[in-house]
Order: sequence, then structure tokens, then C-alpha cells
Amino acid sequence: MIHDEDLPGPGKRLALFFDGTWNIPENNTSVWRFYLMLADRGGDNLAQESFYDEGVGTHWLDRLSGGLFGAGLSQNVRSGYRWLMEHYNHGDEIFIFGFSRGAFTARSLAGLIARCGLLKPDAPLSFAQLYERYRKGDSVRPIYKLKLLERRGEKVSDFEERVLLRSAWYHRSLIKMVGVWDTVGSIGVPFGDIKGISRRTLNFHNTHLSKIVQHSYQALALDEERKPYWAMLWTRFVPDQPDDTEPSHDDERIVEQRWFSGAHANVGGGYRSDLLPQRPLAWLQEKALACSLGFRSLIAINDEDLQMPPRDSYKEFLGGMWRVLTLGKPYVRWLQSDPVRRQSGWVHTVNERIDLSVFRRCQLDSNYRPNSLVEWAQRKGYDLEGIIAAPEKHPDLWLGIRGRS
Repeated sequence: MIHDEDLPGPGKRLALFFDGTWNIPENNTSVWRFYLMLADRGGDNLAQESFYDEGVGTHWLDRLSGGLFGAGLSQNVRSGYRWLMEHYNHGDEIFIFGFSRGAFTARSLAGLIARCGLLKPDAPLSFAQLYERYRKGDSVRPIYKLKLLERRGEKVSDFEERVLLRSAWYHRSLIKMVGVWDTVGSIGVPFGDIKGISRRTLNFHNTHLSKIVQHSYQALALDEERKPYWAMLWTRFVPDQPDDTEPSHDDERIVEQRWFSGAHANVGGGYRSDLLPQRPLAWLQEKALACSLGFRSLIAINDEDLQMPPRDSYKEFLGGMWRVLTLGKPYVRWLQSDPVRRQSGWVHTVNERIDLSVFRRCQLDSNYRPNSLVEWAQRKGYDLEGIIAAPEKHPDLWLGIRGRS
């Protein structure tokens, strides 16, 4: 494995932006605004190049299949990877951003690179062949295991594996940052075996945390109550018996997932005349700035957004039909879920925080008590009203927008 000290100084920064379901520039999502705000050069005068991809379901031919089932998502992952192959040079810094299914795309792109590396232009292996390898999931060895075998002096005879070792970029700081808004993980129809459409043919996508990503941040929607939009948090599997071939996580990787007031598009943007996206956008911009990404302008925040009510996406979805179909029973997102037992270990969510603005909104509006927040307090045995009255006494439960990770 290449260590950071072996890398040259960064030559430029490459930023990729993947928009959400049905989202186009006219929707003015946070992804689109982030893309527009990106400067040509950072504060250190390094050049910055960018790639923007509209969300799935934005064209009339795929509006239904893309919007409801995520068809086209794999194509967006491939487009982003090819763009990186065309633009990346040794030592460049990579930033990946996304909203909704675009967040799933962003995480999948990072997962593809983590599993297979980033092919060099002179690789005697086509991207199509590499992607077929990625689709095989756990049935083939990921590149970090190949690197481990190489360090141990063991011979690798498979052609594809030898090419990856020789002709793919792979090191622990390959991706500087992944920043996403409210990842939607509901993709594919739950039946059949149609490539790119059926859920079982899309399970190969790797959206887990990766050792090659230095900073991972996710803004989450506290008031989203549609089950198809369930929150796809980053989790970490802690095995009962650690495998020394797996990359360790007790290092300098930084991960934070922060809950903000609002429904899905309140947090990621897309509604008309809406100030709620400002706080999560400012939070992610602050994190990107700390990673040296340069912007032409900065997001301004005042308390005006705290006066705007979140949208009732559950009531509005499908013209109200979703509420009828679900018998008026909204889906409640779980905050800070307890660890879940798997066959040989435990699955934990990673570093969840509730933004201070949530409690400030509760102070200003005695009727604002999101179901997810109430459920969280009841499950954890917390005095919710006491926390709302004096959140500064509970800093372990939240961190303000200017707080540390």
C-alpha cells in the first residue's frame, strides 16, 4: 500500500456532484448550489475541476423507473468513475458529494474505488471489465486484500488481480472527502432478475465506510416520515474475532452524521422559497473548507430559517395517496439506534449527532416535537423537555454548527 508520505503534494482538486431523484439544476438543490459555488482555485491557489450529474429519473423515458426504483444509478456511478480516470493524476485530491439517490451514487463511487482502485489510463484492462468485477461483490478479492498478499510476498496469478496491483491507484488518502445529504438506499424493484432494475441485481453496490476516505459527512432529515425514504446511515461492523486482512478503523478517519430539522428535500434542497437547506449546506461547506476545498461564496445563516415549518412530505407524497395507502401511519426514523447483532459481531451506527438548531426550533415552537425525536428520547430514557430547555447541559447529544467533529 502507498503511504501518504510517499505522495507528492496535491496537483489539483477534483470534485464530483451527484444530484437527487428527479433533480435538475432548476430545482436548485444543495448539490447544484455547491457545484455553482465551487471556485476555480482554492485558497492555496490549487486548481479545482468539477463534474455534475443530474439525478436519476430526470428524463421522460426513465422518470418512473429512475424516480421510483433508482434505474440509471449504476450508469451515474460509471460516468463519475470514467471522469476521474480522464482527470486524475497522482497526488490529486478527490471530493464526492451527493443528495438522495445521488448520495447513494456518491457513496457507491467511493465504494467502487475502495474495492477496485482507480484505473490508470495505461491499464491493460477496460473499465467495463473492471465494473463487471465490481458487480461480483464478495466473490472476488478487493484490492486491499491483494495489496496485503503483495506485502506478504505471496504470488498473485489472476490476470485482473495482477493488473489492479500494477495499474490502479490505491492508497489510504485517495479520497479526501465524501459529503452527502440524506442518502436514500431504496433502489430496484423487489422482484425478478432484470439487470439494473431488480433489487437483487443491484446489491453489489458498496456504500459502506472506507479506509481510503479521509473525511465522511452526512446531513440527515429528522422530519422525513416516508418509509421508501428510510435513512441510510453509515454503519460499522465490529466482529467478535477481528480479521487482520480487513482495514482497521482505529485511525484518523473522521466520520460524522448530523440530524437537521426538515423533511428529505428540506435538508437536501429542492423546494421553492425554502431556507431550511441553509444549515445543513453551511455545515457541509464548513467541513469542505476544513479539507481545503475553495468556494466563490459562503452560505450565510441567521435564525430566519427557524421560523419556517418543515414540509409534511408524508402527507404530500403522491398527491396524498401514500398517506391513504399506509393508513395514516407515518414511518418514524430512528436516531442513534442500538447496536444490532449479526452472525459474528455487531453493527453500530457511526457518530450520530443532533444539530443544536433542532432544540432551538423546539424552544421557539412548543408544538414542534418531531416523532423521531420523541421516540429517541423515550427509547434512550432521556428527559426531552429538559434537554430542549437547556441543551448546553447535554453536549454529548449534539454539537453546534461551529462545533468540532
